[in-house]
Amino acid sequence: MRALEAALAWAEARPAAVLALVFVLAAIEAVPVLGWLFPAAIVLVAAAAAGSAADVPVAEMLAAALAGAVLGDGLAYWLGGRYGARLLAWPAFARHGAALTTAAEWVGRRGALAVFGGRFMPGLRAVAPFAAGMLGLRAVPFWVANGIGSLLWAPAHVLSGAALPDIFVWLKRHDYALAGLAALALAGAAWWYLRRRVDQAKS
Repeated sequence: MRALEAALAWAEARPAAVLALVFVLAAIEAVPVLGWLFPAAIVLVAAAAAGSAADVPVAEMLAAALAGAVLGDGLAYWLGGRYGARLLAWPAFARHGAALTTAAEWVGRRGALAVFGGRFMPGLRAVAPFAAGMLGLRAVPFWVANGIGSLLWAPAHVLSGAALPDIFVWLKRHDYALAGLAALALAGAAWWYLRRRVDQAKS
């Protein structure tokens, strides 16, 4: 409870920092290595929840998440096109050879559709834009797919996080047992997601 109160106090005192955090979290989801190791999507939802409870405008958090998602994909695309062959020799990339191979095959078959679909797949989100750059996918199809995917991905995370404070207030007012079950379900989902990310990072 104290940690929650501290987070809310921090968000209330630093709305600009909340927006910066949302931007960074959305960006690193699509960056190789960072996207594999850090559960940014979960933290992004939590940051949006804290920001909403602290009255940080949801529209501004949406804009920050959208900009971060678009630019994060763009950075990964640029890294793949400029340094792809060199980076593949790094141990961090070698440990995720299967994911990179899958992403490369998918981009080779589907082109820009792989960039769009990869945005919604945890195992491929951090490699699809990189693979697109490495394989020389043309810039216009990439940026169109990147923009459309980000337009769907960012609201899904920010709005779900922003709704959490109101949801928990409603649950507390109507049924404490239901609120407890909802909290357990969220904790279970977070635990499953983190275990999946850890397993992917080790594979």
